[in-house]
Amino acid sequence: MNAKRHILTHLLPALAVLLALGFFLHREKGKTHVPLTQELLQPDMAWGQYEFLTSAFHTDCRLVLFGERYRVHEAYAKCSEQLFQLHNTLNAFDPQSELSRFHQAPANQPIPLSPLLWLAFHTAKQAYQETQGAFDVTVGPLMDFWRKVAQNPNDPQFQGDSLTEQCAKVRNSVGFPLLLWDDTAKTITKSHPDIRVDFGGLAKGLALDLLRESLKEEGIQYYYISLGGNTLQQLPPHHPYENLCGLEDMRPGHGGEERCTLGGTGGQCVATSANTLRPLSPSSSPRPLGHILDPETGEPVAPPYASVTAVCVDGWRSDAYSTAVFVRGESLARALLEADLATGFVLTPADQPPQALGRISLQDASSSPSPKGP
Repeated sequence: MNAKRHILTHLLPALAVLLALGFFLHREKGKTHVPLTQELLQPDMAWGQYEFLTSAFHTDCRLVLFGERYRVHEAYAKCSEQLFQLHNTLNAFDPQSELSRFHQAPANQPIPLSPLLWLAFHTAKQAYQETQGAFDVTVGPLMDFWRKVAQNPNDPQFQGDSLTEQCAKVRNSVGFPLLLWDDTAKTITKSHPDIRVDFGGLAKGLALDLLRESLKEEGIQYYYISLGGNTLQQLPPHHPYENLCGLEDMRPGHGGEERCTLGGTGGQCVATSANTLRPLSPSSSPRPLGHILDPETGEPVAPPYASVTAVCVDGWRSDAYSTAVFVRGESLARALLEADLATGFVLTPADQPPQALGRISLQDASSSPSPKGP
């Protein structure tokens, strides 16, 4: 009896802790922006290195923050809330999001926007202008159309002249000039009822910019942020991964293994675009289709590149430029570099070594630290 009482005495507190932890995880599970948090403390440093894992924009997000424990946690709480807010605002798949309400609003009437959605649209407008129309968030109707084509590769209506005619018809509802702006009232009017905006090529880059500002406000000087294919790092001096970023091999069939290491990325945002990341249909299908579309032709892009990586001070520029150069090629990359809007580009052909442009350097993965982050 005493043995049972002894066991219960030690077991009940443990059960209470487990129940409390289960309640916390269940509560946090409902907040999709914070499903998991991990901390890794390095006691030999003057401050701690903390790692946080979360999810937003349908991808894994990783933040490594350096600093005092209380300051780091306050900074992460602010960053997490920002990710959650931006995701909820720009999520076109959520019928309750502000972007979905924008899509549902009637045409030819001014639509008032929140400061965050206005910022996203204004940033997209600047990206459209700087890339000469190669990056256009209004390709939403074309994305829906080609997704349907990919799902029905043998359908006669998606063959030959019929496919061309249907694509041209959908193309009539695509184009940034179809959005009419009122900068004073901060409203946008849709001049076509079928306009649909896709911020998939801009949201993570914009998030990097917002997170960097938040970390600065919270006194966090050193950090590493990875949002899927978008990264930003400002690591402590003499850190082994300082100014280095590993690039994954996006060629079909290579499974994302690391191909090379990119130097000169300290304080820079890095974004990679590749059709293998989110293909509309796999390369093994009867009609393989990538998700990157040419706004001018309305068709999926089949360039000579397996991937394009852009390195810029601004996250939104790196995100938009990687897509735009994937569409238009080396000439646009050189024009953006000449205008001093980008730091560098890595153009990776399917069957040749990567080519670096601008103020960056490349190292072979086999002879470098090959970092994927601290």
